Amino acid sequence: MTTGDDSTRQLTPTAPPIIEGIKLHLDPPPPPRPPWWLRRDVIEMAVVFVIAVLPALTGAMTSFVRYGGAEGDFVHDDSLYLWLIGRSFVVAVPVLYIMWRSHVGWAFFGMSHRPRFVDALIGAAVLIFDYMLYYALYYMYYFSFGRLSERWLHPLTPIFSAYIPTMPSLDPITASLAVLAAGANGFAEELVMRAYFIPRLEKRLRSTLAAIVITSVVFGLYHIYQGVWAASFTVVTGLILGWVFVRTRKLWPVFFAHMFMDLVPFLFWSS
Repeated sequence: MTTGDDSTRQLTPTAPPIIEGIKLHLDPPPPPRPPWWLRRDVIEMAVVFVIAVLPALTGAMTSFVRYGGAEGDFVHDDSLYLWLIGRSFVVAVPVLYIMWRSHVGWAFFGMSHRPRFVDALIGAAVLIFDYMLYYALYYMYYFSFGRLSERWLHPLTPIFSAYIPTMPSLDPITASLAVLAAGANGFAEELVMRAYFIPRLEKRLRSTLAAIVITSVVFGLYHIYQGVWAASFTVVTGLILGWVFVRTRKLWPVFFAHMFMDLVPFLFWSS
């Protein structure tokens, strides 16, 4: 005969034995990683390429095929400057939004600090070095193979050529638009090619050199409308700007360099 306490003990389920030091993991395994072309950073780079690079690249290729890089197609006037300002705004705003949405921080893209005077000095030094290198290569080719075709040189023809300096004849409105256009175009192109694509490609390819080379080649290709010589040297300029960006990890030195490079043809050379 059992007592009430005994019957209660018999009906109470016993807890499973606890093995100290052993913890069973019953969580499901993590899902497989998607293929590389479906990963977030690759899709993001594709979107930026379509928004900021593909239209310029397509237009440059079309112009080169139709006109062969003829320099007569370019007229430095108010309409060109307004178009550059508008196009730069259309490119820069969505790219800045994508950068903000990526949540990696502005320092990743070289934009953690405001522009400083030293950044402008670095940009001026890059401009001087770029032109010295250009003249050296130009005259090496000139003395080796004869004068290059004029249509290959726009807009990098040496200042001491038949081009007439136009800055003294520019009215204040045109000069102001030229400065704004150079700044807007320099900011948009450097934002995309150096500040965005170099860090992204570095991380994806695990190679700084590959990131600089790829962005420089693309940078030169969408300047092919200026001619083969100009586009080829633009690749060299892209390598210089990419190296400066990697060394400083700041957008502003390459922005100022690009702005100054655009100001020279805008303010000093006629069409």
